[in-house]
Amino acid sequence: MLVIMVGGEQANYEAAKPMLDIISESAVGTPLIRGKAASILADDYPAAFALKHMAKDLRLANETAAT
Repeated sequence: MLVIMVGGEQANYEAAKPMLDIISESAVGTPLIRGKAASILADDYPAAFALKHMAKDLRLANETAAT
């Protein structure tokens, strides 16, 4: 979730949208950020990574740690 603090309080959409626009148009504005902007503003985060791949990655990390 994109959280913008204004005066010590979490700001609403009106504050988040301009900040996200600035980030998207800056040097750090990757295609991923631009693609996720609408979901961030809608506070909607659908799963985008299959659980079987996460399980594989965790298994590989565990095997690497064990060696």
